[in-house]
Amino acid sequence: MASLRFLLLSFAGRIGRGRFWLGVLLLFLATAILSALALWLGFGMTESRDGYSVINGIRTDFTGFRAAPSPVVSFLISLLLVGPWLAIAVKRRHDRGSAGYDVMAFTALNLLSQLFALVGIGGGIINALGLVVSIWALVLLVQLGFLAGTRGDNAYGPDPLAR
Repeated sequence: MASLRFLLLSFAGRIGRGRFWLGVLLLFLATAILSALALWLGFGMTESRDGYSVINGIRTDFTGFRAAPSPVVSFLISLLLVGPWLAIAVKRRHDRGSAGYDVMAFTALNLLSQLFALVGIGGGIINALGLVVSIWALVLLVQLGFLAGTRGDNAYGPDPLAR
């Protein structure tokens, strides 16, 4: 339990890629559970559509259904999980020898873009912001999830793979 608390709540130290992906999985599950709970409690949006497709002359009818938490609930879930996300990502940046300020700036920009979408600020600004956030997310995905950390001790602690 202390290990899980360290992973999700502490900003000190370093974690390797395996622990990072474990944290991402836990946050994904938490998001899915909170979203399902919000839908179950009636804080969601649903949409169904009827249609058909024709492939090789064969018509197939279908009914599509989509359910998602309301934008307000989605934003609140993001706010609730921002602390654990930052704890995981900052420790991973520590493993690569960085303070993690880029992760904090990315997270703030991501929340800002969600807030803009929530209050209806749109157009070119939100599209440009969304593009910046998306590209930055890909860069962080590579840095946090795939690149090896600093070998040996660094300013943020001992090598997590040396334990």
